[in-house]
Amino acid sequence: SYALPRQDVKPLAKELLAHFQGLGGVLSAPAEELLAQPGVGARTATLLTLIRELSARFHAAGLRGRNLLDHPRAVAEFARIRLAGRREEALLVLFLDAKNRLLAAELVAEGTDDQAVVYPRNLLRRALALHATGLILAHNHPSGDCAPSADDLRLTRSLKAAAAPMDIRLLDHVVIGAERHVSLQEEGLL
Repeated sequence: SYALPRQDVKPLAKELLAHFQGLGGVLSAPAEELLAQPGVGARTATLLTLIRELSARFHAAGLRGRNLLDHPRAVAEFARIRLAGRREEALLVLFLDAKNRLLAAELVAEGTDDQAVVYPRNLLRRALALHATGLILAHNHPSGDCAPSADDLRLTRSLKAAAAPMDIRLLDHVVIGAERHVSLQEEGLL
């Protein structure tokens, strides 16, 4: 109702929820896709995009200054907010300092509905630029199934091996599904 004053917004809200398969899908939708929906104007698309970004920044601020290894659920929730509802796989990397505190959280790869291309060299170059000594990877599975794939495990192992000689630790890789997540560290797969 903020973006569409003096109008009943419930029908439009229900249409958007149905089309984008839930609130996560609505908030994760690119502005162009929102604008393509009947009844959605620039103000509505801007407001929805702003809500997503503010929510992600709010949760990122809550992670700063904390030892993230002591708060794995907070990390998973932050990743869920950043990645939920996407129709393509995306990889989020949390760059950590020596005390496992957040230096930066960056989306480093976006791909198709079942893979995202990641270049370990570029990821490690960014880690070195930030003086990061630890990494936590998080990516989504648009299918909703959070079981790690063989490619997920292969990427994790190769990145861990590439980072070790640079004294950068790969601390976890979290796979975000529709309703839950899997931590490779907690599952003993790291």
